Amino acid sequence: MTTVLLSLTGGLRSEQQQAERMARELMVMKIETAHLRKRLRLRVGGDTTAAELEAEAEAFALQTALAEA
Repeated sequence: MTTVLLSLTGGLRSEQQQAERMARELMVMKIETAHLRKRLRLRVGGDTTAAELEAEAEAFALQTALAEA
């Protein structure tokens, strides 16, 4: 009985950790999206290319990862 309870508790804990990790990843994606939308609004003049936005997204993701480390 004790083993079953420990197994269930461990399983619930790992599920909770996975849910928290997914929530953090989703939040990072939302932040990146907001950042890109802001940059796009600043460049409405039409000089933004997909490659430039992708480069900025990669730089922002790297900056975010470094801040979390």
